[in-house]
Amino acid sequence: MTPVVEPQPVARWRTHLAIAWALLFAVILTFIFFKLKEFVFVGWRGLNLWFILMNVPAIAVTFLLAKTLMRLHPVLAWKPSDLFFRPRAGAGGESSLLLTAMRAKFIGPIVTLLLLVNLPVIAMLEEFIFRQGTDGWTGAVWRSALFGLAHLGMNIQLGASLAIGCIGLWFSAWYFRGGLELAAAVHFAYILPIVALGAVGLVQARLRRR
Repeated sequence: MTPVVEPQPVARWRTHLAIAWALLFAVILTFIFFKLKEFVFVGWRGLNLWFILMNVPAIAVTFLLAKTLMRLHPVLAWKPSDLFFRPRAGAGGESSLLLTAMRAKFIGPIVTLLLLVNLPVIAMLEEFIFRQGTDGWTGAVWRSALFGLAHLGMNIQLGASLAIGCIGLWFSAWYFRGGLELAAAVHFAYILPIVALGAVGLVQARLRRR
């Protein structure tokens, strides 16, 4: 099967759209940092190596569950960009908005750095929105489901979003144990290795293209 090559104007349009989104994301992250920088510093100072090691199996379970779900049925591989873009041959379609911003020309490295810096605040905000006030496991289940489905807004596949929702129960267990602060610390230690490894992968990909 011969790969479908995108017309040059379409490829340029995608590039410009990615750069525009990356610029907007960079502005948002910069605003978050200056508005909530005290939480950034507190989060990084309180980073717990044990929490990172403890989260490694949880990360593996999330990725395996996401892969399994997306292979069960085409619906679970669906993502919002499928409404607007035809998946490109030899690719999995449009990337998540997070990866799109990190890969953007010129601005991508800045977005990646801002994202890494702001991870403690992002974790805290997500826990505040989806975990604060949870009363019992019934509430934890539906709040975790909302937490997972909210990731569709970042153009993440439905199956992967459901897997992320399941890991929300892990954060809920820590919330019940030590409240919002402990849940946010575990959440931060969960997403830090994922984003860091993603950044390393992007650097390696850029070096290979040279």
